[in-house]
Amino acid sequence: MWRQLSLLLILCSSFACMAQQSSQIVISDSYFSATFPMANSAAGYFTLTNTSDEPVVVTGISVSSTIAKGASLHETVVDDEMVSMRPLHKLTLDAGQTVRFEAGGKHIMLTGLNKPLTVKMTVDVTFLLGNRPPVSQTFQVHPAGLHKAKSQHDHH
Repeated sequence: MWRQLSLLLILCSSFACMAQQSSQIVISDSYFSATFPMANSAAGYFTLTNTSDEPVVVTGISVSSTIAKGASLHETVVDDEMVSMRPLHKLTLDAGQTVRFEAGGKHIMLTGLNKPLTVKMTVDVTFLLGNRPPVSQTFQVHPAGLHKAKSQHDHH
């Protein structure tokens, strides 16, 4: 009897530890912008906070293949007044750090959409965290243009 109780306590503490690790990343304000019917790609935005006392490394993301063929983190860069996007292969968040993924900056890029993203639809995104358990977040789809994009021209 005591052996079974001890085993049960060990298992429960292991699950509690895994739950604590995954909750060390908080994803908030998550949404995708709605797309037009024939769109091939979509952008997603959110705020990512590391609530732990250790760095956390985001090594990638994934979404269901029913939504898109590919999903990755990107950032918009301006070089010699030319705007381009490049993949973000990994992102390290220091303890307590918050990073905003917003229009005109870091964002999620879905490619090879299998269907348009429509208002009120949801998209489940899984964040891969190096040697930690993955964390999933449900993103809402908002009307396109609802959130103002950052722009080099905002000062005009």
